[in-house]
Amino acid sequence: MVIENFVRIKLADGASLLDYIENETDLAKSLLSIVGQDYNTLRTNLLTIKAQHKEPSTSSKIKQVYFPIDDGYHLL
Repeated sequence: MVIENFVRIKLADGASLLDYIENETDLAKSLLSIVGQDYNTLRTNLLTIKAQHKEPSTSSKIKQVYFPIDDGYHLL
């Protein structure tokens, strides 16, 4: 999650670092130029964050039910 927050930071122009990586800008290439690491592997791995990002959702039909037991309740 920490990496996702980092690559989603908005820069001065309003674009995120992830946008720069996706568009293969010079800035992204310079940031991902790490000795001993392959640029394309880093780029591909970081782009999976974008593919995995989904808005949290729930159903309105889900209910919490408390069942009485002894001196309290149990959440079903």
